[in-house]
Amino acid sequence: KGCAARSYISASNGLFDLFIFPNKMITQFDYHQVIVALFSAALVASVAAQAPGNCTTGPTCPFNAPFEAVTITTSSTYRFVTTTGCPPFTNPLWRTPNPACKAQPPITFQLPFKPGYAAQPISVGEQASVYKGVTYLKNSPAPQLGVLGVFLNGVRIFGFGSPCGFSSPCPATDPSAPTNFVDAVQSEGRTTDYCGGHADPMSHYHIHSGLGIGNATQRASCSLPADVAGNHSELLGWMIDGFGMYGRYSLGGQVPTQLDACHGHTHNISGVPTYHYHLPDAFPWTIGCFKGCPLGVNNGAYNSLDASYKCPAGLSTDPSPVYETGPSGSQSGLASTASLILSVACIAIRLNFK
Repeated sequence: KGCAARSYISASNGLFDLFIFPNKMITQFDYHQVIVALFSAALVASVAAQAPGNCTTGPTCPFNAPFEAVTITTSSTYRFVTTTGCPPFTNPLWRTPNPACKAQPPITFQLPFKPGYAAQPISVGEQASVYKGVTYLKNSPAPQLGVLGVFLNGVRIFGFGSPCGFSSPCPATDPSAPTNFVDAVQSEGRTTDYCGGHADPMSHYHIHSGLGIGNATQRASCSLPADVAGNHSELLGWMIDGFGMYGRYSLGGQVPTQLDACHGHTHNISGVPTYHYHLPDAFPWTIGCFKGCPLGVNNGAYNSLDASYKCPAGLSTDPSPVYETGPSGSQSGLASTASLILSVACIAIRLNFK
């Protein structure tokens, strides 16, 4: 605690995924492409058994324990997460098609300790249409292809977008292709390890979704806290606007149905009404937008947000709150307080009329 405020810039600013694999889409009914997929898997296994590729940003991430340490400290205004970005678990797919390398010097994420709310949600991209089995994303607003958050284990969280061209055609080669961006999970999913991660061409390890960390066994393998059945999911990390990212489940261990466009909501956590995100198992894969103000020191794309967002300080109250209702039907957090006040007021009015 009591850390002096410093300027931190993520080494992954503005970077995105681009991998060299056969330009094939695998469908349930295309047996030829299934053969291609099996051949690719064999190729990956073969390459994984060889020596890792060369790292240009720093030493190769450790393949076995001891793994890289992650430190989390706080001041009165910021939470600092310092990490080399290395995955703290063993998996040969770190090394194919790109090796995972240590960030040198380590990255320190600077996250608001008491996040403010953006005056309106800040886009990280939007879906456009489906073409040849892949969901394309709108060119405008352009999807954010860099870092959006960080897990407790020090792994970067990227957005749901990826450039076309890996396993989906681009307009330059196929005029019918809708846009230049696609759903990263659909496009790159087969290149990820069992925790859902892989390294980009700059050797920055990251994830695009929580598909590899959905249950207790997966969480233990990926060095993240496991959920307890029937309870709210555990905190898994933070997005760069400072709001927490929790697992899939909300109150009573139920899948939340009351979520805003950013895939978050408010209810009591440790007795305090708290806005937070939930990690979904479908699009938008992480967050649908930023509820708060993402700090540009973590991703340079947010250095010059439009003044209409009221960032970087943000608003002290949520301009468009969504409150979660508990499994018993009673509302939680501020909503329950408001309902109680309204009920008391109604009783008082009735008594005055008697």
